Amino acid sequence: MITTAAGNIWKMMGNDQKSCESLFFQMRKYKLRSEPYEEEYKASDETITAWWLATDDTESYLQELALYVLSQVTALVVSEFFQPLDGFMENEGFAYRHQKLNLWLRFDHFIFQK
Repeated sequence: MITTAAGNIWKMMGNDQKSCESLFFQMRKYKLRSEPYEEEYKASDETITAWWLATDDTESYLQELALYVLSQVTALVVSEFFQPLDGFMENEGFAYRHQKLNLWLRFDHFIFQK
């Protein structure tokens, strides 16, 4: 479930349970396209990062999480492409990196739903 993935990432970022509950409330507002998330994202006019930077909520937890995930997904994907191919699949760190990338991508899908 997306809230579980978001909550796990939020906690990995060092945030507490109370702010996590506020984050979930903001996620519901986002899903319902309630203010301040009612503006449509237009890929032809702006980047997803610019869209998130332009949102203005009283507590910007969702914005903070979205921008963090966008930066992490990019970094993880790039690092996976530049891993040496020899023994890559046997590397014990591969399963962990794959699991982490999968977690990021699940939330990344949520924030790109605009």
